[in-house]
Amino acid sequence: MPAAPRRRCWRWAALLGIALAVLAGGHYVWFSLFGPPAHWGTGVVSMSPSTEPAAGGVITEGDALASDPAATLEARLRGVALDGVEGTPFELDVAEDDGMAVLQSHAGAAWSQDQHLYVRPSASAPWRELPVPPESMLSGACLVRPGGGPPAVLVSAWQPWWPYELHYGRFLRSFVDPPRRAENAIYLLDPATGRLRYLLPGDDLARSPDRRFVAYVTSENDHAGFHTIRLWTAATGASIPVLSLWESDPSSGRSFSYRWAATSDALRIEGETLGFTRWGSWQRRGLRLAYLVDDGRLIDAGS
Repeated sequence: MPAAPRRRCWRWAALLGIALAVLAGGHYVWFSLFGPPAHWGTGVVSMSPSTEPAAGGVITEGDALASDPAATLEARLRGVALDGVEGTPFELDVAEDDGMAVLQSHAGAAWSQDQHLYVRPSASAPWRELPVPPESMLSGACLVRPGGGPPAVLVSAWQPWWPYELHYGRFLRSFVDPPRRAENAIYLLDPATGRLRYLLPGDDLARSPDRRFVAYVTSENDHAGFHTIRLWTAATGASIPVLSLWESDPSSGRSFSYRWAATSDALRIEGETLGFTRWGSWQRRGLRLAYLVDDGRLIDAGS
């Protein structure tokens, strides 16, 4: 190739390299300021619910709800021996039939610091500590029987993106490694081996009393205030969306909650929302809903 055409090729190659470097640098600066895209690894969908009016006593004030795990923790801890448990317990789930249990504690000042995770196979067995991955912040540990097989532990992990500039490498790796995408992720833990297996994005686990279902929430990144309440079925591993909704005051914290009926046949959803779709009306309204899990109906008892 003559010298002049060769110089032109090198010139174009250099210009292309500079352009790519500028684009890469610009993307890094953008990511450092705003983090990953709102949908990246969240599992959030825009789903406007189809509701039916309450009739025939489907929802009544006297409906029994499952006990609140946070409110009853102290009382439930008094019913178990804590020999060998280090730190302050903050999660406990005990199977009613055989006494198998999972317990989480923290030895640091906050629940996320110096965590410990314990399981016991029966009421008479000692606690056995399972390894917690370094820098992991686990919560919501509960017992399930996936696919009708041996019991396993379902747990959520907080994997924060902030500070964004420190996690740009994680973002690039997450293109080929999906578990790295979720800021809040749900894992299945094998009590025998302590091995964690990624399942889904989400957190705020609420197990049904009969252990057939686990309700949880997925949330957009960067505290955008848009969420999807979903339902995971232990027997099949399937997850379905129940509804999506906005917080009533985005970025100030969730304005809604969900709790199981004592009979496990309905998930009660209460609080406030600005709407159910991404481009909704943005009119604040109260929530008083019941999702009937066996037939997929969403009952609206009004605010």
